Amino acid sequence: MKHVSELLSGKFKDKPWLIVGKGPSFSKIDDLKLDKFYTFGLNHVIKKLDAFDIVHLIDFDVFESCAEDIYKKVKYLVMPINPHFGNKATEVTIKDLVEKNETLKKLSDEKRLFWYNHLKKDLFLNDKNRERLNYEDVQVKYFSAEVPFYLLGMFGIKEIYSVGIDGGSSYDNNFQTDTLLANGRTSFDIQFDEIANTIGKFDLIYSPINAQYPVKVYVGSQEEQMLSVKVLEYSIKKRTKVAVEVFPLHKADIKYGIPQNPENRQRTPFSFQRFTIPQLNNFAGKAIYVDSDMQVLKDIRQLWNLPMGGNDLLTVKQKDEANRDLQFSVMLLDCNQLKWSVNDIVAMLDSGELNYHSLMKEMRVAKNIGVKIHHSWNCLEWHKEGESALIHYTDMDTQPWVSVKNPLCKIWMQDLLAAIDSGFIEMAMVKDHVEKSWVRPSLIYQIENRILDSLKLPKEALALDKNFIAPYQRMERVKVKKDKKSADAATIFIDESVRKILKSKSYKLFLRFVPSMKRQLKEINKTAISLTEKLSHGKKQILSQIDSEKKEAIIAEILEIKKSLSEKISKLEKGMFTNLFASIGAKLKDLKRLTEQETKNITDRNI
Repeated sequence: MKHVSELLSGKFKDKPWLIVGKGPSFSKIDDLKLDKFYTFGLNHVIKKLDAFDIVHLIDFDVFESCAEDIYKKVKYLVMPINPHFGNKATEVTIKDLVEKNETLKKLSDEKRLFWYNHLKKDLFLNDKNRERLNYEDVQVKYFSAEVPFYLLGMFGIKEIYSVGIDGGSSYDNNFQTDTLLANGRTSFDIQFDEIANTIGKFDLIYSPINAQYPVKVYVGSQEEQMLSVKVLEYSIKKRTKVAVEVFPLHKADIKYGIPQNPENRQRTPFSFQRFTIPQLNNFAGKAIYVDSDMQVLKDIRQLWNLPMGGNDLLTVKQKDEANRDLQFSVMLLDCNQLKWSVNDIVAMLDSGELNYHSLMKEMRVAKNIGVKIHHSWNCLEWHKEGESALIHYTDMDTQPWVSVKNPLCKIWMQDLLAAIDSGFIEMAMVKDHVEKSWVRPSLIYQIENRILDSLKLPKEALALDKNFIAPYQRMERVKVKKDKKSADAATIFIDESVRKILKSKSYKLFLRFVPSMKRQLKEINKTAISLTEKLSHGKKQILSQIDSEKKEAIIAEILEIKKSLSEKISKLEKGMFTNLFASIGAKLKDLKRLTEQETKNITDRNI
């Protein structure tokens, strides 16, 4: 009797595996050509089929009830080193049972019995199971179905199918119910949390036999982003072995209203598009949502076939970011459960039942959210070879199609070039997008010269982007407070000329001096008021020494500059600069100099 690594390590990789359980979908077993799979059965399924490559069971009473079938029909039996009795592990080891059970002993003698460990290191540890310390533990938390996934993944087997591995609380009609949920759990749904973790950990490509195809992928998008959408679509279809349909959501003919409160309005033109997906999918089946600024690097079946486990929406838990808001930019949706209407959602925003944060950051329109998608399916501007399944180019300033500064550009370029070479993307589309200023001009040079890394583009290529302004820069959101009494925010869209100023180094430097400028303006205001009071309250002996026309000119100049500065500071606070802001510093100096000089002149004359 040996450890299961002796059985599975480096073997059984020439065809996919089929895990067979007792759930309702077991009824599909007769439709399958089992010779196309290696088979991994669970518990009593051995009684219903003629042969299995491996059968796994945890409870010894199951072995006793199936011993004859196991010996005759199964090539290999896999059990924990400390089998369960009455759904609990004990100090009794598989070696103890081999000594007492004739069938088990024959399986051991014939080298058909293998063990694994799922107990904590020191639990029931004795001389007969001490060797378990030499091997990795197999993680099993709720049901025996978790073990085949973990074992196959642990030994490098990737492609797995299943039949009879279902949620809910019932068996297929072929099986008796005396062992149904005998461990006290109320539903099989809970096993899918651990199965999903295993799929992510070992990068498994898993499909239930009754999986829905084609894969339906909906993309949050605008027409300006169609090149990145096409590269995303290519990246999915290139790596996925089943049919995939990709639909850009801006092409949907679904109209919806605008929330009354500006704070609750879309932060991007496609923020609310995701809520149209169940309707577009006829409120049936599953659907995937992704943003347009993404690239898929693995078979999307890994995401598509994640067990919903009773959830109506699955999303990604970010790596090492426990305190971060959930990211709903990658979702697996159960459209049977999600009866979304965007107009109803807008009405809830208007009534106060929802706000933008509770809608977009908490997704309160979904009742049961599962944070079960592996973090590799939303890599925010990072990539690790072999781990990253989806790169999310979240920084708009450095997205590869609008900037040459993204260090991951070469990964995106590989798919772009391959898509062009295959005819999936036409070069005419790229040129059209460049002409419309939707993508950077240097992209054409990069394609024609087959340069993957944009950081290595020559100066002549970089010069092509000198006057390029990305679409988001021409329609930038600037969020400001209306006034001190109101918490309402206004969304202001500024044109590209102002946006260019706001992105400049001069603007950023200027912002550093805004507090100082305000203080100076306050002091100047005080001086101007004081001067005006002196001029208006009977200092006739002084005023008589100043030519009346000059006096009026001075006052008018002071008031005009004061008014101009006040307007510009007001515009500064509202985020609406024009290219005149560079002259403010000079006007401040002039005003201060004029005020100080006239104050000195008046004081000197008074003396």
